[in-house]
Amino acid sequence: MNPNELPKLELAGAVLRRRYIVRDNKGRYGIATYDPSKEDVLFAHPLDVPAIIRDVIIAENMYGSLLTDTPFNRKDGRYRGVWYDYTGYSQIADDDVRTLEIVDDLGWIVSDQAMMKFAHPTANASPEDAIINIKQAMIYCREIGINITERGIRKLCKTGGIEAQKIGRDWAMTYRAINSYLDKRSKRVRKSKN
Repeated sequence: MNPNELPKLELAGAVLRRRYIVRDNKGRYGIATYDPSKEDVLFAHPLDVPAIIRDVIIAENMYGSLLTDTPFNRKDGRYRGVWYDYTGYSQIADDDVRTLEIVDDLGWIVSDQAMMKFAHPTANASPEDAIINIKQAMIYCREIGINITERGIRKLCKTGGIEAQKIGRDWAMTYRAINSYLDKRSKRVRKSKN
């Protein structure tokens, strides 16, 4: 099984990664992740170890996190590398290099951010498209210096002055609709009594 042969999938602008169960040439199992942006590399950690070990003592009164995923590079059709807990010499002997074999395909990994964009398209909408009711519209108008009552907003919605939709006894509109009305409304000018 060659992950490079799979299609490069995107969801909401994020490239999807793929996860596999792997076994090295000495029988140790692990979990590997393939990222299409890093061709010919599997990032793997042993099955009995979490991908991130938190609160590792680095030095006195210093803690950190240890990422246990290590790269296994594809060479001659096989993924070769060492596990994170390798304790041998800095010059890695050929006997210590592990060769990974993909045992099972666990499927695509969807990041939380991509899922939010896909499942909730309104999460990325502009704040002007947020739906509000009459009371919220009145509060918004007062915040920007326009003195208007709930009754006045209700009347504008009913006559079409503000683009809105009636929902039960209330009206639903957007900030954009209110701003549009405020932009095109005429300013009242007092006429002199002369």
